[in-house]
Amino acid sequence: MAKKIHTESDPSLARSHEAGAKVTISQIALHEQYGTLFIGWPDYWTLHINFADDAYKKLVEIEESILRIEPNQKSHIRLVDDETIIVQGYKEGFDFIVHLYLALEHYTLNVLRVVYGNRNVDALRKFEKRELSQKTRHILNKIINRPDLINSKGYSCLFSDLEQVRHRYNHPLSENIYNGTDWEKVPLAWILSGKFKKNYNSMIKFF
Repeated sequence: MAKKIHTESDPSLARSHEAGAKVTISQIALHEQYGTLFIGWPDYWTLHINFADDAYKKLVEIEESILRIEPNQKSHIRLVDDETIIVQGYKEGFDFIVHLYLALEHYTLNVLRVVYGNRNVDALRKFEKRELSQKTRHILNKIINRPDLINSKGYSCLFSDLEQVRHRYNHPLSENIYNGTDWEKVPLAWILSGKFKKNYNSMIKFF
């Protein structure tokens, strides 16, 4: 059981390999009980887009359960007081928003690493620390030459609606918890109103 991580290469351990041999990039870690671990490197942006997709499907199911609630005969208002719907809606809404955002964070990082990682590490460090909107604009304008995507609905949804809802989830204020006039500022209300659908479809096209 290896209990120490060696960060310097040992030439005596080197082994030759044939051209075209598979190479696996591993993240090293030292488990407190089991010793050294080599952890496979997942495709993070794909993971997050799949997590967001799962949350979207669950939100659609939640919306269907809301529509099965009979409206008040006089006011025609549906009372959503089922704690299961409320809790699941809040959780899946959070997962939907955050994972969509993180998917693009990881995707832009992948692009920057491929373009700058081996030839200009200083540029990589410079760009990867910028705001997501700045990184995305740089990639669209300077790397893949698709500035037209900045005017797409997906780009607009990400850096207007979705980013605002993400901030309201992460930075709760009184007006984001309950708001009798500007209800769209409340993430739970925004999610259960069905607004997630339009944003999701636009975002998938953008990706």
